[in-house]
Amino acid sequence: MKRCEHTYGYEGTAGVTPPPWTGPAVGLMDLDAFFASVEMLDHPEWRGKPLIVG
Repeated sequence: MKRCEHTYGYEGTAGVTPPPWTGPAVGLMDLDAFFASVEMLDHPEWRGKPLIVG
């Protein structure tokens, strides 16, 4: 998984590194697989395969 960093306000500022992000991380687990089920309706070829919806 790629780490996302907040860079607002640093665009175009040469030589300035934004401070490290230390905010909370939030993860969502779709335990009833609703979003995956909806995607499989649109893409039946994905049925029976591991699926991550982001």
